[in-house]
Amino acid sequence: MDVCMEMLCWEMGKLVLEKLPLPHTDYLKLVQDHAVRVLEEIVTVVRTPDLNDFEVVEEIVRILEKHNISAGSCHDF
Repeated sequence: MDVCMEMLCWEMGKLVLEKLPLPHTDYLKLVQDHAVRVLEEIVTVVRTPDLNDFEVVEEIVRILEKHNISAGSCHDF
């Protein structure tokens, strides 16, 4: 996703939260919980002894993309 689209999605998300607030929802906790799950996946990959450095990077990029986090194209070797 390019930067403009990411910024648009961010702004649209903020607008939705302002207009349609969900009662008793701790958005920060939701984001933090998701971030911890992503980090746990990445740690698992980094600790995998059978992968070389390039494979580790590719797996991390795959995890980020799975969670809709763009890693850009700089990882293409």
